Amino acid sequence: SLKWTLPEGWKLEDLPWPPTHQTPSTDGKMSEGYDGTVYLPAKITPAGAAGSSGEILVKVDALVCDPKSCMPFKAEAKLSVAVAAMAEPD
Repeated sequence: SLKWTLPEGWKLEDLPWPPTHQTPSTDGKMSEGYDGTVYLPAKITPAGAAGSSGEILVKVDALVCDPKSCMPFKAEAKLSVAVAAMAEPD
């Protein structure tokens, strides 16, 4: 799961989770999930005037498995973002 903390008034669109597929899991079984890296582009709309800033925090709580075992995975990422007068493409 992903738990987001955004500045007041900022909005996060639903993430475009890709479909799961059968992947090897523990004890030779197959389970629904992902393998490799999964990218989830987050579209966040800020509130506030140009020149203001905000801090975005996301906490990740997941389960990472290979054919031998599963391990809980927890991580946190934080990003400070300045609000510009208009969007600029990457």
